[in-house]
Amino acid sequence: MERRIQQYNMGFFSNSIDEEQKFKIEGYQFLKQGQYLEALDMINKALILNPNDAIAWNNKGSALDSLGRYQEAIRAFDRTIELDPNYATGWNTKGWALYNLGQYQDAVQVLDKALLLNPEFEESKRLKQKIIDENSENKYNFSNASKKQHTNPDYEGQDPIQILKTRLARGEISKEEFLDMRRLLK
Repeated sequence: MERRIQQYNMGFFSNSIDEEQKFKIEGYQFLKQGQYLEALDMINKALILNPNDAIAWNNKGSALDSLGRYQEAIRAFDRTIELDPNYATGWNTKGWALYNLGQYQDAVQVLDKALLLNPEFEESKRLKQKIIDENSENKYNFSNASKKQHTNPDYEGQDPIQILKTRLARGEISKEEFLDMRRLLK
């Protein structure tokens, strides 16, 4: 994305595809600056030109989340995940929106998916731990398995369903967690 921003700033964009990138980059810049309404406006323009851009949908969700429009944000993150189910950032940002809504168990499940895709995703690890710490009295009935950090490098490059089967066989997750995560993957 940073390379695209440099290209945009140097005037490399000229056709309709480039116009979409221009809007997407401007939206991202506004998002980074905390100008969420302006970001949303630019991102929506990019999505008109390319409604199948998972990153633009994720950025839209982030802007909506920052504006406190959590349900709309979740719908945007769902679209992100629909377009690119292996995009760990989409799962992570959805986890934030669920957290902001107080849907802690759902947030942990979504963050588990982000960590399954990218075991080194520090932001997902931190948010998951924050949720667990804030709810340490088992108010939300977190199981011990959901508290585990998924950092096993043996899983890199494997099919997510196969990883879940392996973790189930090892007793790292319960059958219920297996079924829940498998449902999220589909």
